[in-house]
Amino acid sequence: MLKAVPSFLKVSTEWIELEILSEPDVVITFHGYAPFLQVRNMKTAVEYRFYISAKSLAASLEELRNNNNGNFTGIKFRVRKESMDRMAKYEIMTYEKDPDDTNLSEDVIDRLEQILS
Repeated sequence: MLKAVPSFLKVSTEWIELEILSEPDVVITFHGYAPFLQVRNMKTAVEYRFYISAKSLAASLEELRNNNNGNFTGIKFRVRKESMDRMAKYEIMTYEKDPDDTNLSEDVIDRLEQILS
Protein backbone atom coordinates (compact mmCIF):
# COMPACT_ATOMS: atom_id res chain seq x y z
CA MET A 1 0.00 0.00 0.00
CA LEU A 2 1.36 3.42 -0.94
CA LYS A 3 1.80 6.05 1.73
CA ALA A 4 -0.13 9.30 1.17
CA VAL A 5 2.20 12.11 0.12
CA PRO A 6 1.59 15.42 1.91
CA SER A 7 0.44 18.29 -0.29
CA PHE A 8 2.55 21.38 -0.82
CA LEU A 9 2.01 24.27 1.58
CA LYS A 10 0.61 27.50 0.15
CA VAL A 11 1.77 30.49 2.18
CA SER A 12 -0.46 33.56 2.43
CA THR A 13 -0.12 36.89 4.24
CA GLU A 14 -1.26 35.29 7.53
CA TRP A 15 1.41 33.90 9.86
CA ILE A 16 1.71 30.11 9.87
CA GLU A 17 3.59 28.36 12.67
CA LEU A 18 5.65 25.46 11.36
CA GLU A 19 7.99 22.78 12.67
CA ILE A 20 10.47 21.24 10.25
CA LEU A 21 10.29 17.44 10.26
CA SER A 22 13.00 16.57 7.73
CA GLU A 23 16.19 17.59 6.05
CA PRO A 24 15.81 18.88 2.45
CA ASP A 25 14.66 16.62 -0.36
CA VAL A 26 13.84 17.37 -3.99
CA VAL A 27 10.88 16.85 -6.26
CA ILE A 28 10.84 17.00 -10.05
CA THR A 29 8.80 19.92 -11.43
CA PHE A 30 8.12 21.51 -14.79
CA HIS A 31 11.27 23.65 -14.30
CA GLY A 32 13.50 20.83 -13.01
CA TYR A 33 14.24 19.78 -9.45
CA ALA A 34 12.87 21.88 -6.59
CA PRO A 35 14.02 21.52 -2.95
CA PHE A 36 11.47 21.13 -0.17
CA LEU A 37 11.20 20.35 3.54
CA GLN A 38 8.56 18.29 5.23
CA VAL A 39 6.85 20.54 7.80
CA ARG A 40 3.97 20.37 10.27
CA ASN A 41 1.51 23.19 10.88
CA MET A 42 1.77 23.53 14.67
CA LYS A 43 -1.85 24.67 15.08
CA THR A 44 -3.52 21.94 13.00
CA ALA A 45 -0.86 19.16 13.11
CA VAL A 46 -1.27 18.77 9.32
CA GLU A 47 1.93 17.88 7.47
CA TYR A 48 2.99 19.51 4.22
CA ARG A 49 5.88 19.67 1.79
CA PHE A 50 7.29 23.22 1.76
CA TYR A 51 9.26 24.56 -1.22
CA ILE A 52 12.42 26.35 -0.02
CA SER A 53 14.05 27.67 -3.19
CA ALA A 54 12.95 31.34 -2.85
CA LYS A 55 15.93 33.55 -1.99
CA SER A 56 14.01 35.48 0.70
CA LEU A 57 13.13 32.17 2.34
CA ALA A 58 16.50 30.47 1.94
CA ALA A 59 18.49 33.29 3.56
CA SER A 60 16.35 33.27 6.71
CA LEU A 61 16.18 29.48 6.89
CA GLU A 62 19.97 29.24 6.56
CA GLU A 63 20.39 31.44 9.63
CA LEU A 64 17.95 29.26 11.60
CA ARG A 65 19.74 26.10 10.36
CA ASN A 66 23.13 27.45 11.44
CA ASN A 67 21.69 28.19 14.90
CA ASN A 68 20.39 24.59 15.04
CA ASN A 69 23.77 22.84 14.70
CA GLY A 70 23.51 22.76 10.90
CA ASN A 71 20.21 20.86 10.87
CA PHE A 72 16.78 21.80 9.59
CA THR A 73 14.93 19.11 11.56
CA GLY A 74 13.35 20.46 14.73
CA ILE A 75 13.37 24.15 13.78
CA LYS A 76 10.15 25.96 14.69
CA PHE A 77 9.32 29.22 12.97
CA ARG A 78 6.55 31.45 11.65
CA VAL A 79 6.25 32.33 7.97
CA ARG A 80 4.08 34.54 5.76
CA LYS A 81 4.32 36.46 2.50
CA GLU A 82 4.63 40.26 2.37
CA SER A 83 1.67 40.44 -0.02
CA MET A 84 -0.49 38.15 -2.12
CA ASP A 85 1.63 38.94 -5.19
CA ARG A 86 2.99 35.69 -6.64
CA MET A 87 6.56 36.99 -6.38
CA ALA A 88 6.18 38.58 -2.91
CA LYS A 89 9.01 38.00 -0.45
CA TYR A 90 8.66 35.63 2.48
CA GLU A 91 8.95 36.87 6.05
CA ILE A 92 10.20 34.54 8.77
CA MET A 93 10.20 34.91 12.54
CA THR A 94 11.55 32.49 15.09
CA TYR A 95 8.75 30.68 16.88
CA GLU A 96 7.82 31.91 20.32
CA LYS A 97 5.13 30.09 22.20
CA ASP A 98 1.87 32.02 22.53
CA PRO A 99 1.21 32.57 26.26
CA ASP A 100 -2.46 31.71 25.69
CA ASP A 101 -1.50 28.40 24.06
CA THR A 102 -1.21 26.19 27.12
CA ASN A 103 0.36 22.79 27.00
CA LEU A 104 -1.41 20.40 29.37
CA SER A 105 1.78 18.76 30.65
CA GLU A 106 3.37 22.14 31.42
CA ASP A 107 0.15 23.27 33.10
CA VAL A 108 0.08 20.14 35.28
CA ILE A 109 3.74 20.59 36.25
CA ASP A 110 3.12 24.23 37.19
CA ARG A 111 0.13 23.28 39.34
CA LEU A 112 2.07 20.53 41.10
CA GLU A 113 4.94 22.92 41.81
CA GLN A 114 2.48 25.42 43.31
CA ILE A 115 0.90 22.75 45.50
CA LEU A 116 4.25 21.39 46.69
CA SER A 117 5.76 24.80 47.50
